[in-house]
Amino acid sequence: MTEIDLVALDDSPVVPLIDEAVPTQVRVRRRGRVTKWLAIAWLVFITVSAIGAESLPYINHSCDQFANTQECVTGTRANIRYSERPPAWAGFSDSPQSGEPARFGLMGTDKNGFDLFARSMLGARTSLTIAGLAITFGLAIGTLLGMIAGYFRGWADVVIENLTNVLLSFPALLLAIFFVTFFNDPNTSSAATRPIWPVIVALVILSIPPLTRLVRANTIAYAQRDFVLAARSLGAKGSRIMFKEILPNIVPTLLSIALTGLALLIVAEGALAFLGLSVEAPTPTWGAMISFGTTALRDGSWWISLMPAFMLFFTVLSINLLGDVFAQRFNTREAIS
Repeated sequence: MTEIDLVALDDSPVVPLIDEAVPTQVRVRRRGRVTKWLAIAWLVFITVSAIGAESLPYINHSCDQFANTQECVTGTRANIRYSERPPAWAGFSDSPQSGEPARFGLMGTDKNGFDLFARSMLGARTSLTIAGLAITFGLAIGTLLGMIAGYFRGWADVVIENLTNVLLSFPALLLAIFFVTFFNDPNTSSAATRPIWPVIVALVILSIPPLTRLVRANTIAYAQRDFVLAARSLGAKGSRIMFKEILPNIVPTLLSIALTGLALLIVAEGALAFLGLSVEAPTPTWGAMISFGTTALRDGSWWISLMPAFMLFFTVLSINLLGDVFAQRFNTREAIS
């Protein structure tokens, strides 16, 4: 390291003298590299497994040993003979019969004898699809409303701002329950016939207010920049300025916030599924699987609820970690302020 000599000359201030001939060693500490790649690896694993839940070998293998692959994954036929069997790493079955495997899958089985690992992968497909579509539509609508309110101001800003304040004043879960029950047909409101689109619409409505306020704040900040004023002085229309000048500058902020919103919507969908307000019964989702295994906790079958809960936890954690990486990379906090 470079030595610094302090020399005082009469009444002059102390001046540090650095020997420029000696190279200064600067050690840069990189934070979050390991957690970033672990988060990316987990999300890739979940995404690939969710897409190929019926065909991937490592998923089919856990089903083939005690049930038909397609029936085990989709849950169309129960196999009570192998119900509530512990995971492979948790121990042997109590009384294995002839031809029956001693261990049952990576995560064990549920009450109906379905493999929890395969069902969790298919549940990941449902949860990620609902949350992904909801954040996509919510981001599109929230960006449009926020840019209109932040650029044109006036009565449009007043109307949009008051509407977002009204929606934000309600508890999020109660508002989601209201919209799910509102958009469902009362004549077909049973779990066996409930469609997926009311859940998506409810989550889209939940995501619009915070995204609108975020985009509005960034639009107001960028609307006073020199490049926007120059484009306006050259006669550019408001729509061109919003989508050609302002929007590209707030995209990095939107990406980091979209990841955080995706994690929140996955949890919100899980809460709705836990209450029995998500997709139809044969289709698995993490929240419904957690709710399905709560009664078995008293009997010691802890894995039925905890396994999908762990999948939900690690997925949300990975998305949040990746969102923090985007926020640090694009300096989102500075952009918001």
